[in-house]
Amino acid sequence: MKRRTLVLIRHGKAVEAEEFEGDDFDRPLLDKWEKDIEKIWKFLRLSGIRPNRIITSPAKRTIETTEVLRPLFKGEDFQVEKDIYTFDLPDFTLFQKIIAPLDESDETVFFIGHNLSLTYFAQFLIGTSGPPLKKWSALVLRSKEKCGWDKITEGSMEPIYYVTPTFLREE
Repeated sequence: MKRRTLVLIRHGKAVEAEEFEGDDFDRPLLDKWEKDIEKIWKFLRLSGIRPNRIITSPAKRTIETTEVLRPLFKGEDFQVEKDIYTFDLPDFTLFQKIIAPLDESDETVFFIGHNLSLTYFAQFLIGTSGPPLKKWSALVLRSKEKCGWDKITEGSMEPIYYVTPTFLREE
């Protein structure tokens, strides 16, 4: 049994809802923000954080974020969970139902979604309140003990890194 690593990633800046002539679900990322997720990608890669599994919301902006991060992925495909998009706060059982059945070999999992649900889920897992996750941010959490994913619950994880593109300099 190993300690589990969960990386919560908030998608980047999308086209504003008022400027988009369509459903919120279909709003794409703004092109100019692509470099920001590449900074996060590089940080995670250089830190040796590579997912065994990527779980994402089906919204267009999270799928686009997932595609940028995909080269880090050891697996062949990512897992799309429709409930991440429609998540109703503060019911954390949804997130737990998604991660609890994960395979023992899934040591590191990327979870790509939306604010405020990711922020509240992070606070639940850490067992304390905190500021909201910024766009394009990545919060790396590690289980306090060696356990299976089914044992990940309130207060069972600790923060390892919190990175945003503004904290990562360009080379």
